[in-house]
Amino acid sequence: MNLARKISTCIGCLGGGIVILHLLGGEALAAENNGGWRSSYDLIMMWLNFIILAVVLVKFGKNPIKGFFREQRQTIAKAIGDIEAQKEANQAQIRQTQRLMAESAAHFEEIKEKIIAEGERKKQAIIESARRESQLMINNTNFWIERQISNAKHQLRSELIDETIEIALLRLPQALTPEDNQRFIRRYLTEIDALMK
Repeated sequence: MNLARKISTCIGCLGGGIVILHLLGGEALAAENNGGWRSSYDLIMMWLNFIILAVVLVKFGKNPIKGFFREQRQTIAKAIGDIEAQKEANQAQIRQTQRLMAESAAHFEEIKEKIIAEGERKKQAIIESARRESQLMINNTNFWIERQISNAKHQLRSELIDETIEIALLRLPQALTPEDNQRFIRRYLTEIDALMK
């Protein structure tokens, strides 16, 4: 703090001296050398005024200048502190965002695996259902084919029987003799007697 006070005092003196030299030094440098006492008196009075002004500036301007620099230092320190705090907050938010992104990626992978597993399970269920339906269709088709074959066999048998009966009816009267008729009648009567007993 003492060093800052010394620096601000030196800066104040130098600044004041430079301002006075620029404001008042032009006449002294531009004056002609008359060789009289008046030019020396003016020069001495100018330096005396400069010293008085410098002392007044240092005496009365030192505290306001120091206050100004102190206030500026505090303002800058506060601004730097605010920026550092904002930087820390931003870094914390970045870390939080990165953590959330990592968790989100892990969660996404987990959901993806669940979706794939569910898709595989549904695919297997669909395949199994299609297999059952195809087996059912094959069984129905086989049943229908067997039924058609059975119907065709039955119809063929009926047609063969009808054809055989027609052929038998055409040939039988010529092939049967009266003894065959007698034999059939006796056999028929025997069977009836056996049923009656």
